Amino acid sequence: IFTDGGMCSVTATVNAVSINAKDIGCKDDICITLADTPGFGDTQGAERDLVNGKLIARAIQGCRSVLPLIVISEQSVGNRMVHLSALTQLLGRAINNLDTTVEAFSYIFTNWNVKTPPTAIYHSLKEKLNNLNVHEQADHATQQILADMMEKTKTDKGRPGPMMLVLSEYIAGRGLMPADVLSRVLEREPIRNPAEVFTEFISEEAKTRLKEQLSAHRSCIYNAHKRLDFHLLWHKLKQLRQFARHLFLQKAEDIYEQCLADLDQMMTQKHQATMETLERIMRVGNSGTDLVHAVLWTHELLLFEEIMKEHFSERSGHMLGKACMQYIIDSQTQFYAAIRDELQASPHLLHRQLHTMHSVVDAIEQAIGQQQTKHNYSS
Repeated sequence: IFTDGGMCSVTATVNAVSINAKDIGCKDDICITLADTPGFGDTQGAERDLVNGKLIARAIQGCRSVLPLIVISEQSVGNRMVHLSALTQLLGRAINNLDTTVEAFSYIFTNWNVKTPPTAIYHSLKEKLNNLNVHEQADHATQQILADMMEKTKTDKGRPGPMMLVLSEYIAGRGLMPADVLSRVLEREPIRNPAEVFTEFISEEAKTRLKEQLSAHRSCIYNAHKRLDFHLLWHKLKQLRQFARHLFLQKAEDIYEQCLADLDQMMTQKHQATMETLERIMRVGNSGTDLVHAVLWTHELLLFEEIMKEHFSERSGHMLGKACMQYIIDSQTQFYAAIRDELQASPHLLHRQLHTMHSVVDAIEQAIGQQQTKHNYSS
């Protein structure tokens, strides 16, 4: 178990230590595992909080029974116990059925001023519970946990209700000893169905950061498509997919699916515009620069098609480029067949077909030249 004199948590992962209660002075000959879990909002950023919120729950769900021990330091309580309120909201998201499970909770107060009487904590909690703000009043978990905490910090049978660990008192041989702490925790009836009670959760700060990160991903994907930066588009889509599936977050999965739907719609519109341009040019023959644009759009659709192979196979996007290219090839084949048929019958009609075929070849060469120039400029 890692400890530190500072206000921030130094625990980065779940650390499990198996001990025999009798070895540290308890009367009970029972083997237990102490699991030190990371703090939230003070470890290594929201990304670590996201992972912790999911993996801590999975670790606890695998236990046979659980006795939650909530460790609260004086510094972490904050002015008017605002930080304590945030802790209760987090516990409310992590634990189901608080009506039946809150009885298993134990609370220990650390780093408290040695001059602080045990009764002061009870009175502070009572004042807090009587002066909840509108948001806290609407949160059932906050009220329930604070009420339970207040009840368990009453003075009972001559011993202080709150379990207070004051380092200076412990070193001096006074105050609460480890065996006392463990014995009082073991008095509680444990949660015997942790797989049903504990659930994956996200802290408020991590949730806010998650929304910001997902919004940034979505904007970057949209801008990459707008700039025709297909390498960045491929990279960001892959990154977003991994982010969504590795963390099993529905919000991230929804953003990923929405990005694919938006891209599919935009590229479908480009495919329609490309086909309309190609059909008009092949029919009329007077292309100007439109044919060059149509070939460039076809090239973009082909690049988009390669990206989409990794992400979905059922949407229309994975065949758009090939459809346009196949239309160009089929048109050239038809022109060739018409030239061959008319060579003997009507030689004077060959000019338009030859001109259109030449325009297609010339447009492809110009499009390739523009792509090479753009690539050299980017490099």
